[in-house]
Amino acid sequence: MSHAIQPSLFPPLDAANPERLRELRSFGAAAREKSHKLTQCDRILALLDAAKGEWVPLPAIMDLRPRIAQYNARIFELRMQGAREGFFIDGRFERDEESGETKSWYRLRRAPNL
Repeated sequence: MSHAIQPSLFPPLDAANPERLRELRSFGAAAREKSHKLTQCDRILALLDAAKGEWVPLPAIMDLRPRIAQYNARIFELRMQGAREGFFIDGRFERDEESGETKSWYRLRRAPNL
């Protein structure tokens, strides 16, 4: 069974729009001043929200300072919070067969108002 990377319907944020990625990184830099008041989940959620539904590459999450400890656990917590509050965090993963590298992206979706 081949797991070759298929052309994506959702280009990664860093490849599709490098200026937007720089903007998100600057958001992370601006948030550092307030970081002592924000939880790790708060900072991830703010970054995903700032992306306005675009896919955010994992390195952008890992660039948040202070560093996010166990980002997978924080994403899980946010998904549980989202189930209660009406938002979803989608994940997308692609594996490069040649290098064996796996790339990850996340995005925030809000539930439509019913």
